[in-house]
Amino acid sequence: MIAGVTDRRGSPLDRYSKQHDHGAVSGQGLGRLMGATKLTVVELLVRETIQNTWDARLEGRRPEYGAFARFIPEPRARTLREEVFRALPPTSPLEESLRRANFATLEVYDRETTGLDGPLDPRSDAVDHTSNFVKLVFTIGSTKQAGSGSGGTYGFGKTAAFTAGASRSVVYWTVCRNPEGELEHRLIGVCHGDDYSDGGHRYTGVHWWGRMNGGSGLSPIVGEEAKALGEKLFSRHFQEGETGTSIMVIDPLVAKEASDESDDPEEHHERRFEGAGRVQNRADLMELRRQVAAAAAKFAWPKLTPLPETGQPPMKFHIGGDDDPDPDVIAGAPDFEAYKHTLNALREHQRKDAAAESQTTIPTADGQLLNIVCYPIRRRGEGRLLHIGDLAVARQHRLIDPGADHDALATNALCNMRHDAELVVEYLERQEIDADAWNWYAVFKPRAEFDAHFADAEPPAHDSWTAGHATDQEASITVQRAQRSVDQKLKEFLRRRRSTPKVAGQSTLRVAETLRGFVPETMTEDAGSSRSRRSTAGRDPRNGRKELVVLTSASPVDGVDGRQTFAVELDVSGDDPSSPIGLALEVRARSAVGYEELEEQDVRIWPVGSEAVTRGPRHQRQVEPGERVSLRVEVPRGTAVDLNVTGEKVTADA
Repeated sequence: MIAGVTDRRGSPLDRYSKQHDHGAVSGQGLGRLMGATKLTVVELLVRETIQNTWDARLEGRRPEYGAFARFIPEPRARTLREEVFRALPPTSPLEESLRRANFATLEVYDRETTGLDGPLDPRSDAVDHTSNFVKLVFTIGSTKQAGSGSGGTYGFGKTAAFTAGASRSVVYWTVCRNPEGELEHRLIGVCHGDDYSDGGHRYTGVHWWGRMNGGSGLSPIVGEEAKALGEKLFSRHFQEGETGTSIMVIDPLVAKEASDESDDPEEHHERRFEGAGRVQNRADLMELRRQVAAAAAKFAWPKLTPLPETGQPPMKFHIGGDDDPDPDVIAGAPDFEAYKHTLNALREHQRKDAAAESQTTIPTADGQLLNIVCYPIRRRGEGRLLHIGDLAVARQHRLIDPGADHDALATNALCNMRHDAELVVEYLERQEIDADAWNWYAVFKPRAEFDAHFADAEPPAHDSWTAGHATDQEASITVQRAQRSVDQKLKEFLRRRRSTPKVAGQSTLRVAETLRGFVPETMTEDAGSSRSRRSTAGRDPRNGRKELVVLTSASPVDGVDGRQTFAVELDVSGDDPSSPIGLALEVRARSAVGYEELEEQDVRIWPVGSEAVTRGPRHQRQVEPGERVSLRVEVPRGTAVDLNVTGEKVTADA
């Protein structure tokens, strides 16, 4: 309680309305400070609040981010109307929202963060760049140091919470350390409405609800009063010793799906949105929840990617409310697993300060192998090559049904992110690999010493890098060079891995899926011939000679996680037990018009009972005459394949 102020706990909050003055900005104008953006109102809110959570994290802790939308129960709605916003201005969008019989709220919170600490009075000379309460609640446009590990630099992101609601109003509830080092609850309401005139004065439309404290203006309610009111309003309370911030967006908006006149599902497999509207019914509410989950995954999947050094993701998420059981998974969100593997390869590449191209192959949860190449991105400056960033590009089989929900996948795009913050800036679509059976993934990160250059090239919404936007010439040159080099490397990668055989617009692997299974074609080779030919009952049909290796059977046995395994039996002939046979097995993908070479990540071959696995479409080994060879061949499910089997006597000279 502030000295000299009467104890008014339980009474409605006071309202302070900002009058127009020199340099004042209207509430409506504040909503435009972010400028034009490609993001929906939901995406902008989620991205900015996740960024704030990361920036406010406590040293050595995993910050927790949560968000959940619901129709507000009547007791809480009554608390908002009668205790928080009872003193309404003559006009505001908040009034219309509170009058509605059934309106929704969106709670966004973080924990294991500093909370909104610092002075409460924006006029205090103790206010500096660390004063989180004043920066978020009272000040617009306070900046952070670019390249310091912070995701934001402009200080305009706080307006995202107001543009995300029809009421343009929020309630902030925080627990932080006060100047005396004690834990303190703080609560305040804010509205960014339209400017208006009243009683001969012009007002900006910006209002705060708290406690008037004489000549010092308005402050939030604090202590037990703030704790009691916060627990009446919010679903997620503060546990003993917890610090952090909760935000209630009143009457949130949901992005409306754009109408699409095209009937071609291939052209529009991703959702597109235009405009936003109130949450009117349960269907709207469920769609808002889906959009929140999708946005969190889209921009924060790096924060769900376990760090190699700890094995844990950098952040915890509870998008489904407190009942969400797994903080390391965003249920119902798009799958970014391949991007996560690609990022970890890039992290390792940068951790080693690698200056040359590196490659790695990583198994994924569905049994696929992800081939990743990391390219250094440089530019010449100061008489030498400057290593400004790195690009990781990967590809793997697309193992989805053609009729599956593509909206549940994230593929075929370049993901740009900052170095330390590792929050997604943007996705850039590029040409697809010319085969329906493949997906590709790309991640670019600048090196730490150049991160500030890319921050300088971001607009207030932090949703792109524009070289011409940078205020520093060195930053502009760096970003421009990086974008040009990344584009070149990506085109080279896609061009080298493009699959050319096509039939009526389908790749050979997609055509092979329609053949439904294993199509063995036995090819043998004897010691005196270098040509492969089809075996007939173990004999060369041209001269009747018995072949050294004969495929006797091939049948599917099992398969998990998008893979199919086949049991292959081979008989080895030969009269001289002292002369081993060199066995070679080649696997090819078969289509209606020809074949496509399979690559290392596509095929695994191993002898039964052995742990020695051959990765790739070619398997070679020495076998004994008269031996029965049992192999297992694993390929992506739905791929029709042929087997080429050859045998050759191994001479003493060999």
